[in-house]
Amino acid sequence: VDPDGVKVTATVDDNGNLGLVEPGNDNTLNQNSTEFVINVSEVNDKPIAADVDLGSINEDTSLQINVSQLIGPGLSTDPEGHNLIVKSISVPPEQGEITANPDGVSWTFTPKLDFSGDVTISYVIEDDGTTDGNPDFLTDQGTISVTVVGVNDAPEVDVTSATSTIDESAGQQISGITIADVDYVDTFANDPMSVELSVSYGALSVNLPAGSTVTVTPASGSSITLEGTLAELNALLNSPATGEGVMLDASFATAAEIALTVSATDSGNPSGMSITTSETHDIIVNPVADAPTLSIQPGFDYIRNVSANLSVSNNGIAIVGLMAALTDVNEVLSVELSDLPAGASVETASGPITADGGIYSVPAADIDSIEIVGAGVGSHTVKVTAVSTDDGQSAQSAPIDIVLNISPDGTDIDQSAQTQDVELLGDDTGVNLTAGAGDDRIVGGDGGDILTGGAGNDEIIGGAGADTIDGGLGSDILTGGTGNDIFVWHEISDGATDTITDFTVSEDKIDLRDVLPELKSATVGVDDLLDHIQVTVQNEDLAMTIHPDGVGSGEEQTILVENLAQDLTLGGLDQGQILNTLIDQNIFLHDS
Repeated sequence: VDPDGVKVTATVDDNGNLGLVEPGNDNTLNQNSTEFVINVSEVNDKPIAADVDLGSINEDTSLQINVSQLIGPGLSTDPEGHNLIVKSISVPPEQGEITANPDGVSWTFTPKLDFSGDVTISYVIEDDGTTDGNPDFLTDQGTISVTVVGVNDAPEVDVTSATSTIDESAGQQISGITIADVDYVDTFANDPMSVELSVSYGALSVNLPAGSTVTVTPASGSSITLEGTLAELNALLNSPATGEGVMLDASFATAAEIALTVSATDSGNPSGMSITTSETHDIIVNPVADAPTLSIQPGFDYIRNVSANLSVSNNGIAIVGLMAALTDVNEVLSVELSDLPAGASVETASGPITADGGIYSVPAADIDSIEIVGAGVGSHTVKVTAVSTDDGQSAQSAPIDIVLNISPDGTDIDQSAQTQDVELLGDDTGVNLTAGAGDDRIVGGDGGDILTGGAGNDEIIGGAGADTIDGGLGSDILTGGTGNDIFVWHEISDGATDTITDFTVSEDKIDLRDVLPELKSATVGVDDLLDHIQVTVQNEDLAMTIHPDGVGSGEEQTILVENLAQDLTLGGLDQGQILNTLIDQNIFLHDS
């Protein structure tokens, strides 16, 4: 084939008619040639679209695709050199979208939100070729490969529906919290998630349902962390069953609101770096009054059983030893007295208390000065209750009953059969007050009373008048008061110590005649007493240890007389001298 035409060359040795040979013509050669024209019609050839790999981009970012990345040397070409254009470009909608840019030569690929993985973008090129001079545009399709690399998305914490109001109490369920994370799908669906809950006040805990794999650390506290699958966590945090889920102990809350902070931390999928999201939610606390406590101080239990003459009741019976306490310091404390008999009232150091519906409410500041005034003759049971008040709500302690036994004036009071602690209060006429086996308190009036403690560790106060005071068994505190008082022992309480607090040398006497027969004589020998009484000066006091069977044998009891050593100047004296002084000063009663 020659550029100027087509030549066919044949030789005589070729088979077939390859040339112009004339028989008999010497001019005919074995070889000859001639020229003729072959017309070749124009036909457009299809362009070739290349498959292009544009590498990778991160999740939730975009990729710019330029025509120069698709058409050109080593890319999409046309075998006849025709001009090429990108006629169309598309991507599956589940992978993202492509939009044309205003410059007309580029496109933007945006992956679907949170999508990660391999993307195949299809594009079609078209040439501007012709066939037989007529336009004959041909196309070819290629692919663009892009990898979208997954990036960890932050978890989402929704507290808009979280518990908004609770009571100031324990066992308050917290719910309505939702945790979400777009990465927790497919192979990551059951990856662990941790959720930290913290409160500005109170203690959190979790009641897990049966079979739950969620872990809680620590078991309770102002901040706890739950770890488990997203599904299990949401079941606990959003809509748990009654008695299950997150519980808040808001007892004794000091503020009207508690701040709840929820922090969710994912497992780092798919990039490996964990992310934490936090939200804070305020919970309103409805005040709830917490029951206060009410008790009686040690040593004052006798106030539960008071026996008194009428005039004492009319002057007021002091209700001492009450201990009322709040369990929530933010509340207001008071004490209520109820079931008072007709005609009785309540007074304090601040003045009379006005009853409301038969209930006398005493402020906390006056609890130590409560008196019940005017209870009439008879037996009455008064109830005492501690009350706490918080924002209009109140709560009560268990009540304490105080029994008042009121007798007419001049009537002896005998509680010798009583085994509980009692208080006996005598009038001014001079009465016999006799207690039983408890740790009792006996107070005489202005008359000459006979006060007997019985068993137990008693406190006996004679008051004015010439009183006879018998502590009985136990270690007793004996106070004669004014007047010529006699402190008498009818028997020894082995190992006990009785204390006389106000012995007056010129007025009072000690009567040991029933336990030391040696004193039943008009004359007493010091040597006889030395065999039965050991005396010791203790600072300003005098201790006498009584040995009815002789020193070193049998039972013994100590009588401590406060200030007697000072009053008689006994310091530095030996036992004989001290006993002789006691006899000379008529401290002991002695006669037949």
